[in-house]
Amino acid sequence: MSNQQWEEIVLVGAHLDSWDVGTGAIDNASGVAMVMDTMRIIAAAPLAAKRTILCVLFMNEELGQTGSRAYFAVHKREKHVAAIECDLGAAAPAHFTTTLNGNALAAIRSRMAPLGINFAAADDTGVDTRPLIAAGVPGFGLAPDLTKYFDYHHSPADTLDKIEPRDLARCTAAVAALTWVLAGEA
Repeated sequence: MSNQQWEEIVLVGAHLDSWDVGTGAIDNASGVAMVMDTMRIIAAAPLAAKRTILCVLFMNEELGQTGSRAYFAVHKREKHVAAIECDLGAAAPAHFTTTLNGNALAAIRSRMAPLGINFAAADDTGVDTRPLIAAGVPGFGLAPDLTKYFDYHHSPADTLDKIEPRDLARCTAAVAALTWVLAGEA
């Protein structure tokens, strides 16, 4: 992939690791599932995007972020126009955090409002996309309801039975919708 050059990239990503005591269903198999299903949904759509939508499943988020650092080292010269991260489980979607502001955010808000998707300002939208965000790429992080997240996070209780399929589907729909809006219709 390092030889491929695209005009503009919307990255949607998650990480492929877990904590050693759990199966990693919440952290972060649910994020990977959202990203992969977002790509399936978009590929099945009868429309074309103006921008390249790139799925990245980062490695080693927990122990040094070497996957995100390696991605950035290879792809930092490519024009990323947005980076979306899914790394906070799959409870009911609450909103997206974002580093974007001003008129650009207002335009996205107006497109997403009919879907009930809100945004909250943040300096950081996720560890996997942090190198891109630090380089000035607008970041977005899915922020599901975290009421029970830390009851299971990094524990033996981080198992598939904690994932509610309806909430996972709602999170995926939110990520797919935001990805599509950021990629723009051709």
